[in-house]
Amino acid sequence: MEQLKIAGQRPQTLVWSKLFEYRLIVLMALLIVLMTAMTDGTFLQWGNIRNLLSQSAIVGILTIAQCLVILTGGIDLSVGAIMAAASLAYVIQQDIGLMLSILLAVAVGALFGAFNGFFVTRIKLTPFIVTLATMEIARGLSSTAVRGEPIFNIRSEFLTFGSMRPLGIPLQVYVWIVLVLATWFLLHRTTWGKAVYATGGNERAAKLSGIDTRRTKMSVYVYAGLLCAIAGILFTSRLAIGEPSAGDSYNLDSIAAVVIGGVALSGGEGKLSHAMIGVLIFAMLNNFMNLLGVSPFYQQALKGIIIILAIYVNIRKQGSRH
Repeated sequence: MEQLKIAGQRPQTLVWSKLFEYRLIVLMALLIVLMTAMTDGTFLQWGNIRNLLSQSAIVGILTIAQCLVILTGGIDLSVGAIMAAASLAYVIQQDIGLMLSILLAVAVGALFGAFNGFFVTRIKLTPFIVTLATMEIARGLSSTAVRGEPIFNIRSEFLTFGSMRPLGIPLQVYVWIVLVLATWFLLHRTTWGKAVYATGGNERAAKLSGIDTRRTKMSVYVYAGLLCAIAGILFTSRLAIGEPSAGDSYNLDSIAAVVIGGVALSGGEGKLSHAMIGVLIFAMLNNFMNLLGVSPFYQQALKGIIIILAIYVNIRKQGSRH
């Protein structure tokens, strides 16, 4: 009788499992229908969709970085600050030329990433503390480098990436898509990706199986720093400003998108594609509320509520498996 009962529950369990797996796509489809109806079609106009994608690109790139760190069981509170530092490095010495400025920005991002990785893997400090400290260091050095003043006088060649629009779509959207595909390939088609998931899932077991977890974590933080640098270059190219306080809200935005995407904060579980859907869902909500004229303060409150609900759902999901 017990076996028959279990067998009878399997189809229902499978259905709920599939619904949960595709919940983000269903939610996004419902939001599109609802928002289009409430804005009399304005939401689905091409100009608005293009703006939505453009606004999502920078946060999307930072969310890739955040997702990788969280998959290893960490968290990165410095992605916004590293992005700002790299964006300033990109335009602070324009006399050296465009290519060297790009290399300088990339080097700044990689160095901050390596700094995070060193203190997490070698000194054994918690990622929360390390990246919080890195955020303050990056902010402080950035403000000192420009004496707290934004850089507005930027040469036209440094803004080329922000003005390019292949097929009418901003270049940064293409860069975001390419980085998502490249990172997805690394996570799911290479031994490095397997090591990332294994390290986050059970670091001790990963070590016993021969995985160099310290090297894996270090590579993740350096890669995250590089992604932040790319976001910084695109940020400055698009907005024509080098701002030491840029990206203040991006830390929370990237974490929120990862949580919405169902990536486990404990590490080792989750999909990059779902985190990217989380980016789009948040961007859609912000765009929709802007169209309706909702106060930014209410938007922040709603974001916090959504994060709490998403964490609760993820906890329930993980608890149901044990």
